[in-house]
Amino acid sequence: MADPDDRLSIVFNGEIYNYRSLRERLVSEGCTFHTDSDTEVILHLYARQGEACVQELNGMFAFGIWDRVRRTLFLARDRMGVKPLYYAESPEAFVFASEIKAVLASGVVCARCREEALTEYLVFRQVAGDETRFAGARSLPPGCTMTVSEGRAETRRFWSRYPPAERHDEPYEDARARLAELLEESVRLRMISDVPLGTFCSGGVDSSLVTALASRIKG
Repeated sequence: MADPDDRLSIVFNGEIYNYRSLRERLVSEGCTFHTDSDTEVILHLYARQGEACVQELNGMFAFGIWDRVRRTLFLARDRMGVKPLYYAESPEAFVFASEIKAVLASGVVCARCREEALTEYLVFRQVAGDETRFAGARSLPPGCTMTVSEGRAETRRFWSRYPPAERHDEPYEDARARLAELLEESVRLRMISDVPLGTFCSGGVDSSLVTALASRIKG
């Protein structure tokens, strides 16, 4: 998607759960929308706040925004790294994608396995840190952004961890009610959809709880 002036262009993988409230605020601030998508919300938010836009996004996301005027590429990945974002660079090019095989297909790097990472990948099905199982292909860490400009790539961390839990001496019933509110609100946010939706229910406590809450909200 590109903005009407064709200055900013975005490719986006994910879902922004609070995009409707962000959209309402941006409209009140004078923004004009041409779609109902969360993608356009990110574009407007970046146009106004730049790299700080990620602080306001509640969701799972990996996206890249190209500024045609400034010749700057901005990449971002959600706090928990739900959505992947891989990249590679050479003196001639910088490429990024949501899958390693797309990065390898670019020809910027060769499909050469890092033998030292093979055991880790087979045991954990992933490689820790920003390295991958392929030499030259890297992963943007969770909770990080990257700015690529004039041949230089700079990574910044915008989120590291949840703040330490504070001790609350509230009654048990109040705490239980508050937890129920948080769980229901979390499920409600994730039910925003333009098409029919459902749940994968394994029968465990967590998926059964999510399914029950979704059914109650939908019903």
